[in-house]
Amino acid sequence: MIIDKGMNRGDVYVVLMTDGRYGAIRVLRFGNDSYLIYVSTYLDGAPPDLGDPRLRTILVQNRFHYEQVPAVKWETGKFPLSFIHLGTLELTPEEEALNSNTHGTISGSTGLEALWEWRYLNDREALTKEFDQQHEQLLARVRKRRHKPKTMLEDELFWDLISLLDPDGESEEAIIGACVERLVELPVAQIQRFEETLAFILYKLDTREHARHIGLGAFQEEVGHFSADNFLYARCAAVASGKRTYDRALKDPARMPQNTEMEVVLGIAAAAYVIRSGRTMNYVTGCSYETFSNRSGWK
Repeated sequence: MIIDKGMNRGDVYVVLMTDGRYGAIRVLRFGNDSYLIYVSTYLDGAPPDLGDPRLRTILVQNRFHYEQVPAVKWETGKFPLSFIHLGTLELTPEEEALNSNTHGTISGSTGLEALWEWRYLNDREALTKEFDQQHEQLLARVRKRRHKPKTMLEDELFWDLISLLDPDGESEEAIIGACVERLVELPVAQIQRFEETLAFILYKLDTREHARHIGLGAFQEEVGHFSADNFLYARCAAVASGKRTYDRALKDPARMPQNTEMEVVLGIAAAAYVIRSGRTMNYVTGCSYETFSNRSGWK
């Protein structure tokens, strides 16, 4: 996405909630197609005025596995057309210093955290039921599929490419750009093999024990809700940290990187494929990296 030339740091966007109320997010920084945003505490029946103090208050998340976690994150992609630009609030020095090691993708659920937190306090049973249904649908989907890897990239080449990632980058381009550029130099078949290899090594980390050791949101039998997506993004972070970290975590789940996510790793091959071929990559891997795909890991 090309950033709107009129966008400013501190811009506030109004988000329509699924129950008809309104929330708001605020842009702290942006670069290329990535935005550092926070979800505000604003949740009301009408759009906010720019002077509403709730717009300057960052939502603190406590639903399910969250424990006092500020809703600050990097998100990549296009803002939905439903987002309404309200205006700009000048950043304070404290706000300018904010950052996050959570990297995700802008979607229809971006900004809904304020509603989820409200429902967790006021409508927890129904919210839990909805998430449980989504969990069961995911299980049903992944259990139907057979998992057997196809031809993969040479191990050394794969990890050489991964070593080009910059996990501390502040945008998708900064994180995966060098890796994508190098991958584009390879034949299309090699790009697909990169995707195949990534899927397989993520599949190998898809176990109950690894899920117990990701820090925030770790799997616990006694806790009803577990985010399959968060665990997938945590496994991506283990890969992005390099072969040494990955091998250690694979052997000893207690050495999984904690409290970090790296969803953007999933887009490397697709980005390279488009540049290399001019077409969208429609490639189905032999193994799925979706959580719960590794049946033996969840017995």
